Amino acid sequence: MYNDIYSNSKWLVQLVENLLAVSRLDEGKLAIEMQPEIMQDIMQEALLHVVHNKTTHRISCQVEPALAIAMMDARLLIQVLINLIDNALKYTPVGTEISLKAEEIDDDIQITVSDTGQGIDDTLKSILFEPFTTGKIHRSDSGRGLGLGLALCQSILHVHGSQLTVLDNHPTGTIFSFMLKKGDINDDE
Repeated sequence: MYNDIYSNSKWLVQLVENLLAVSRLDEGKLAIEMQPEIMQDIMQEALLHVVHNKTTHRISCQVEPALAIAMMDARLLIQVLINLIDNALKYTPVGTEISLKAEEIDDDIQITVSDTGQGIDDTLKSILFEPFTTGKIHRSDSGRGLGLGLALCQSILHVHGSQLTVLDNHPTGTIFSFMLKKGDINDDE
């Protein structure tokens, strides 16, 4: 019973945070504080919020170069990663692999969250980032979510000058990716 209460309260807190963030972004009331941040730190912080002592999936995290720095509002980008990791955990079978990767590409840092689950139906991909879209096709209990997580991610990335994309991970699974401008510790933005 304790685990059910904990799980339900965690879901409710996440739901309220997503609703508040979406409404503040839509109203232009969410202050953005762009700063250079070390990607390894941001990814580890997101994992701490989602992955607990007993994980049901194999999770890896890779950053190239090891001290890759990107310009971002750290609290908002952590929320993006939390939503993407949480979705991967929810929508992929136990035992599958989830991979977080950040790599430098020219003047940008590409961030990907990929899994080796069953993937996302092509008919769902065209509406995936719209509010209130859920993966009901894949899960019988997905009605519990309101489908705001990916819409929030997309809104956050738009204010960062980026966009979330979804691709198939071959042979199975899904890849979510986005780009951020490369930063430098000496940047004072």
